[in-house]
Amino acid sequence: MQLKKAFYHLQMKGDEHMSAYIARAKVAATNLRDADAEVKDEDLAYAILTGLPDDYENLNMALASLPDDRFTSAEIKRVLLAEYDRRQSRLDVRTDSSKEALVMNKRNEDKKTKTTGNEKYKSLTCFNCRKVGHLARDCRLRKDGLHKKPGVKQEKKYDALLMSLYNVDIKDTWILDSGSTHHVCKQREWFTNFKKVDSEIINTAADPNKQNGATLRAQGVGDIFLKTTVANVKRNIVLRDVYYVPNIRKNLMSVSQMERKGKELLIRNGKVKIRNVATKRVVCEAYRRNDLYVLGVELDPDAPRELMKESCTLEIDLWHHRFCHVGNSTIKKLAEANRVIGLDDAKMDRHTCEACCIGKATKTACATLKSRQSREVCELIHSDLCGPMPVKSIGGSRYFITFTDDFSRNVTVLCISSKEEVKSCVKSYIARIEREKDRKVKRFRTDNGLEFCNKELSEYFKSAGIKHEKSNVETPQMNGVAERINRTLLDLTRSMLKSAHLPPKFWAEAVTAAAYIKNRVCHSTIRDQIPFIVDRKDSKRTSFKGLWLPCLCTITRPRAKEAGR
Repeated sequence: MQLKKAFYHLQMKGDEHMSAYIARAKVAATNLRDADAEVKDEDLAYAILTGLPDDYENLNMALASLPDDRFTSAEIKRVLLAEYDRRQSRLDVRTDSSKEALVMNKRNEDKKTKTTGNEKYKSLTCFNCRKVGHLARDCRLRKDGLHKKPGVKQEKKYDALLMSLYNVDIKDTWILDSGSTHHVCKQREWFTNFKKVDSEIINTAADPNKQNGATLRAQGVGDIFLKTTVANVKRNIVLRDVYYVPNIRKNLMSVSQMERKGKELLIRNGKVKIRNVATKRVVCEAYRRNDLYVLGVELDPDAPRELMKESCTLEIDLWHHRFCHVGNSTIKKLAEANRVIGLDDAKMDRHTCEACCIGKATKTACATLKSRQSREVCELIHSDLCGPMPVKSIGGSRYFITFTDDFSRNVTVLCISSKEEVKSCVKSYIARIEREKDRKVKRFRTDNGLEFCNKELSEYFKSAGIKHEKSNVETPQMNGVAERINRTLLDLTRSMLKSAHLPPKFWAEAVTAAAYIKNRVCHSTIRDQIPFIVDRKDSKRTSFKGLWLPCLCTITRPRAKEAGR
């Protein structure tokens, strides 16, 4: 921790030589590497720049804007040493001039009566520095190359040498700005998909009463493709709807526009991380330079601008076709996450795809009835045939037919060998249930199978006054009560046979036992009542005799008859 503190809080002392300061920074980096800490050459370069005095701020910002292949500790060292030597040589010249001036003043004390040659200019004012006693042609500031304009604060020109060496304009950098309502750029040649606008106003946080204040006028809008490096990974950035303002001093990246695009900013230790809210991936980074956050980005010269221009004008309908007709909600999520270049500029209007309406069409779900369809036992009977089964039962059955009373949900199961037996089973069940309950069956609901829809049963229902309700073709949902009980009985049958390690030929006995138990457990449709008790109103408790339990049994055979008898 102490080594990290010494490295990241490195500061150049006032009288320290530049070479000594850089050597001290390299020693701190070496100590960290010896402690198994990762220190990249880029980190060393940033540490050296961070510890420079305030009078190096302009030079500091210019060095931070260098390309990635030039931003190395060796290059930073070379430029800083050259700048330090230049300043020291100027300081030596000024020191010698001061000494000569002291000697001249001492000599002039002995010649009080003698006037100097510049006495005739003592009432004149210099147009360069605004001081009295000399002309502008003799001004020392002008000789040093520091021209001072009236009423304007003189700026230091320490970065002039660097700009000439690297051909980097500090005005080409991007500044992160929370007071700008839009992204702003002054380089017209950087734009792609450029469109002219009628002098649109952009608000900034500057003072509107001053010259070039809070109001800027844009002459166009377009896209700019940039590239950056985050954690040694090169990434491309696309700024959409950037306004072209030729008279702005620096390019601005709007914080509000980044937030609207689903980005968040994390500021810590002079560094800003811009990351995607949805994916938490860092998109870009900015570093504090001269109390401004400068983004580490540069123009992407390899961007396929013609392809981008075409893709940005695509509409959602074309994106929908290119993405193999995936849902619009999925495409919208991709656009919000900025995962596809050009997709976020597509028109996300709702549209109807005729091909999707046909290819993704489904049946409309049958409405679930919230109330029961009968008010008493025998009013409505649900019936269905299940089979054929893969194997015959011990008794030779291949099918089973179920009869479910709608009011009590009491189910009756009959195992049969063929569909021809369905007619006799229906007649016998109706005759038995009407005699037991002393009520008449009013409605009998089945599917459209031929085992139920035939001439014999039709005449029987007509003569008995029973309404035969049939479901539509290929719509088993309309006979849902019977279909549901068939599935339940088969699930229980498979589980019992598997648990008892019995062969499939015992399915008929298992189905009968499952129906017996279903009639004696709670049913949600009848408010958790027991179907057997609802079916027989005079009973309050159920009997579980003959429960399905696998157990060992013995058989006693009668004695064989004697031979000849």
